[in-house]
Amino acid sequence: YKTEDWYTGIEEALSVDVTKSAATMDKNRLIALKLIDELVVDMTLNRSHVDDHGRKATREAVLCLANAEYLLNDPTRYFVRTGNLWKRSNRSGRLVKYRFLLFSDLLIYAKNIPHSSYFKIHEELPLLLMKVVDWFPPEQKKEAKKGFQIYHPRKSFLVYCANREERSSWVSTIRAAIDKEVSRKVAMEGARKAAAKSH
Repeated sequence: YKTEDWYTGIEEALSVDVTKSAATMDKNRLIALKLIDELVVDMTLNRSHVDDHGRKATREAVLCLANAEYLLNDPTRYFVRTGNLWKRSNRSGRLVKYRFLLFSDLLIYAKNIPHSSYFKIHEELPLLLMKVVDWFPPEQKKEAKKGFQIYHPRKSFLVYCANREERSSWVSTIRAAIDKEVSRKVAMEGARKAAAKSH
């Protein structure tokens, strides 16, 4: 960032020059403050636009789920992606199509309600305790091409995508979301402990 215009402008305005008068130095400080103010305003507007877009996407994703408005109660939750994937039933072994919705802290899979555009939640799995595995022994060729395994204390199962590219995309997206959620929880716990010590 030290080569960007906003930084060099502030640095130049605040540079100490013994040949400049006090009035000139004060003027330069005002220029630096104006540059900082413009930067903050610009960042705030961009953040507001991103937040509005994120909230809208989250609301739209939740509204396709029947009786799931409670998911909007957590202001830190945001929508990441959705898509139809096939889950292998642990009992029968058959493949069943579900709508998967990935949020910043949850992976949800839901079944289409017949004769409607809504989905009924089948399971909600917090990302914090989740692990995704996309490596299989060579003899399991079908899984190796399009499948990945989700491990969770509540539920573990195989998921199949349409092709390798979709599998790779889902796996990397879920892993990134898990990493972010773990980092967020660790930071929150650190802040909680620090606050407890200060009292």
